[in-house]
Amino acid sequence: MDNTRIKMIDDVIEYFVDSAPLLRVKEAEKAFTDSVNKALLDAYRHAQSEYQETRKYGRHHPDLKATQKAFQTAKAELYSQPFMQEYLAAYQALQTELDALSSALASSISPQISMGHLNVRLKE
Repeated sequence: MDNTRIKMIDDVIEYFVDSAPLLRVKEAEKAFTDSVNKALLDAYRHAQSEYQETRKYGRHHPDLKATQKAFQTAKAELYSQPFMQEYLAAYQALQTELDALSSALASSISPQISMGHLNVRLKE
């Protein structure tokens, strides 16, 4: 790769590092360290782990309904919190920016590129 392309890539990275959507995500993530919020996150992760473990056995697992209900309750509790709603809104705004970049890149390369395989998805 020549220096011009590397500079262009660096500029795009710098744009996203300093972008308002990424700064909103980072700011929203600070709420995850609060002890109450951390307890909600831990409860959700634990319930999710338990549910995934019982789901391996499908409907034959004796605790499937109970773990499914516990997971749904933990998820509803977590996702109803203002800090999580702010985080998800910020995350969605950043994802929209990344999708726009993917679309612009794809259309500049060729109008025949399928966006279904090119969109960048953030790791959750």
